[in-house]
Amino acid sequence: MQDDSGIAFRLLGRFEVGFGEPLKLGGPKQRGVLAMLAVDHGRLVTVDRIADGIWGGEPGAKVAGTIQVYVSNLRRILQPLRDELDHDLIVWQHTGYVLRVPSDWIDAARFDQAVQAG
Repeated sequence: MQDDSGIAFRLLGRFEVGFGEPLKLGGPKQRGVLAMLAVDHGRLVTVDRIADGIWGGEPGAKVAGTIQVYVSNLRRILQPLRDELDHDLIVWQHTGYVLRVPSDWIDAARFDQAVQAG
């Protein structure tokens, strides 16, 4: 259930996800994958771009499989948020992943909207 702010993804300041009590998102690289998807919510983030953002120039041979495991873990962790929307939050599209959440669930998107309105 949503808290009063309606914000599930806090990108400004400490990265947190969840309504009210923050969800336990796993280790730093898994959290990094979700942060990258949240920054570009609604848009495709390719596996290559995730690999470069998380591992830099040395991602290793099995990086696509590792990213797939991280995404699988994140889907399970985000289940309470999925129940709010009744659709998958992270979806595969061609060469990468898309985070499908309403813009008003993300504090940075709300901030951008307020700046544009002002």
